[in-house]
Amino acid sequence: MFFEEFENKFFDNLPRKFFGKDVALAVSGGADSVSMLLALYALREKTGMRLHVVTVNHLIRTKEESEGDCEFVLELCKKLNVECCVVNARQGEIFSLADERNKGIEESARFFRYGAFEKFAKEKNCDVVFLAHNKNDQEETLLQRFLQGAYQLSACGIPETRGVFFRPLLIFSREEILKYLEEKGVSFRTDSTNSDVSYFRNRIRNVLVPVLNENFSGWQSAVLHGMQKKMLDEDFFESLVEAHSWKEKNGSFYLEKTEFMNLHLSLRVRLVYSALEKIKAENRISYDNIKKFCNGSTVNTCGISMSFEGEKVLIKHFENSGKNSCLFAIIEELGDFDFDFVKVLVRKSKEDLKNLLSSEKIISVKLPITIEFRENELKGVVSAEGGKDAFICCVSANERF
Repeated sequence: MFFEEFENKFFDNLPRKFFGKDVALAVSGGADSVSMLLALYALREKTGMRLHVVTVNHLIRTKEESEGDCEFVLELCKKLNVECCVVNARQGEIFSLADERNKGIEESARFFRYGAFEKFAKEKNCDVVFLAHNKNDQEETLLQRFLQGAYQLSACGIPETRGVFFRPLLIFSREEILKYLEEKGVSFRTDSTNSDVSYFRNRIRNVLVPVLNENFSGWQSAVLHGMQKKMLDEDFFESLVEAHSWKEKNGSFYLEKTEFMNLHLSLRVRLVYSALEKIKAENRISYDNIKKFCNGSTVNTCGISMSFEGEKVLIKHFENSGKNSCLFAIIEELGDFDFDFVKVLVRKSKEDLKNLLSSEKIISVKLPITIEFRENELKGVVSAEGGKDAFICCVSANERF
């Protein structure tokens, strides 16, 4: 039987360090997470794992749909006699979080969800949180990161392990998961937003992937093998970066100028990215600015100063006066996006913006867009070909509507 093959393959991929431990399972009610729960439940005697399920209600879909998902997960766990906890966001919390973090709704929901998972795991003394991303998710992520110009490990897709999170389904295709559930005779929930192509990820899944499947046989294997090769290279480069670690003083990070400039440009760029991560840079800094700095020029942008002072290479925060202000960002959906010195309004129709603003310039675009400001002036907007029609307007950050 296929379900036995599935469970044996699942078992073989489980790290033995989790056996006999309390483990948290993030279950949404979708096919992937339901199959993960069923497989771990079937293997509970062989693994000795004690299962704790957590599901999250973001309150960003209709009440009927979001509460229906939670009720489905609760009922399934009740049948299996597995503990289940529902984490409910407050009404409007995800939208407020998006405003606070200058991020989209989808990313903010993810931020809230992962925080809830980590908190749940800590409360239950779980060493790990199992997430249900599958092989198709990996392929779609690799396409998305490529189209977004991702760099370093980000371009390598979804890691099997990161921090407290582990993804056991990355070795299974969506087809295998659906076949497993069919044999088990267990239903699942489908998120209505999965078909909404206003989301970049959904356009990849519902528009790009079918074209690739029809015209480029074997593209999935090529993409996954390319990821494996890149991960090997990234591991090597990471070891070189670690050999030239930044020193910290008063919140600034520095290296010897001679040491820095004698490195290959690729390593200099990677070192700058590592420093920006350490300093917790809030805004995306363009690759052009990073490369410019690595080639010897001082750059002050997005609240970060990258300079050469004496024999030191110095990266630190600075008060943004607006003179050299810069914004480089990708916007994937409708909404209001607040940055240090500019507010970007993205609407479905031109009339929606005319109702708010009569004198500002309104630009027709196709989402997602890459937007760039320099010295407080809009320098460019790059639209996706074949993306969803939208209109944007850029105003000063202190204007309220």
